[in-house]
Order: sequence, then structure tokens, then C-alpha cells
Amino acid sequence: MLPACWRTHHHQERGQAVATKCDMCNKGTAHGRTISSNVSAGWARRAPKKNRTFKANVRPATVMLQGIPVKADLCTRCLRTLVKTS
Repeated sequence: MLPACWRTHHHQERGQAVATKCDMCNKGTAHGRTISSNVSAGWARRAPKKNRTFKANVRPATVMLQGIPVKADLCTRCLRTLVKTS
């Protein structure tokens, strides 16, 4: 079910920035670490750990909300769920 605070908005023109947060589940950018594997080097050179960001795969989509088409930015997980339930 779609949240009650569903908002309508206009998507930006092609070539401009895309949303980084899902309108349905609020999934956004998360922070973590990338640890590369140095199996052959042993303890001579430890595996480097680098900070990185994990970005949500957000796509612009048009969804029917109570019979009205609404444009929204949805992550691919929410799009998949909507297709499965409709």
C-alpha cells in the first residue's frame, strides 16, 4: 500500500540530477567500507579498507494512485513489488 504522505512532483529534464531517495520506502544513500582481498600477499601487505557510499537504484516512474497517474521516484525493489502486487 502506498503511504498517505505520497507527494506529486515534476521530474527534472533529461541530463540533470536524478533523485537519490525513494519516495515510497525512503531508501537513500548509505555509507560503508570496501575491503579488497589480498590473499597472495599474506601479512606482508594488509588489505586496504576504503570508505565509500552505496547509492539506491532510484528510477522515475508513473504509478496509478486511486485511479490517478502520479509521477514518483521509486527504487527498483519498490517497482518490483508494485508489479508483483498489481
